[in-house]
Amino acid sequence: MTIQRLLLYLLHKLVPWDSIVRSEKFLKLIESKGENPLLLFSYGQALLDEGKTKAGTLPLEKCAENDKDWMIPRILLGKAHLQLGNMDESNNWLKSALKLAIEQKHDDPEAEIRELLLGIEV
Repeated sequence: MTIQRLLLYLLHKLVPWDSIVRSEKFLKLIESKGENPLLLFSYGQALLDEGKTKAGTLPLEKCAENDKDWMIPRILLGKAHLQLGNMDESNNWLKSALKLAIEQKHDDPEAEIRELLLGIEV
């Protein structure tokens, strides 16, 4: 069993999934298990999915700050700040993500980031 499957299994056992909003599920897990990077990422992503863009940036920033090689939180932060109208901040996060995409040879994310950067006028 992979670590991700194990985490999903544990998440399903720890929290009744039908009763609360997705972000609240991850917040409860963070409160009980500590600030695990995967839980923080999932919490931030859930907040973004629920339209709570500003709140979603906080846990994603912690992920990005704690792992300088983690590209996905930077992409999500770039998109979030783009939605919030923070063009400078969006540009910074997306350029950071682009650098990682190139270094890590992730072609699809690189193309997506380049497209997003074309739409930003700083």
